[in-house]
Amino acid sequence: MAFIALSAILEHVLVTCAQAYPRLARASSEAPHHLGAIRDWRLDVLLAVASERGWITLTKADFPYRVRHYRDYVTPAHELREGDALDDALIRDT
Repeated sequence: MAFIALSAILEHVLVTCAQAYPRLARASSEAPHHLGAIRDWRLDVLLAVASERGWITLTKADFPYRVRHYRDYVTPAHELREGDALDDALIRDT
């Protein structure tokens, strides 16, 4: 389930990036020129285009940090770490 969720997030981010910069995306040698709409590109094509364009790196060392960054969109882990702690003062104010 986690893998599917992360793949869906990654695919959405890559499609959004490619649609924001369509000329750069279509200029890639990895771009499928037979497909009209960028939203029809598969994840493997999006990964290849994004890698060639330098939008992402596909190294094993970067992967955990990238996953943690996108995970924060799905879970409140970052907000819990960086946000207000539930202490007596905050509870009293609330």
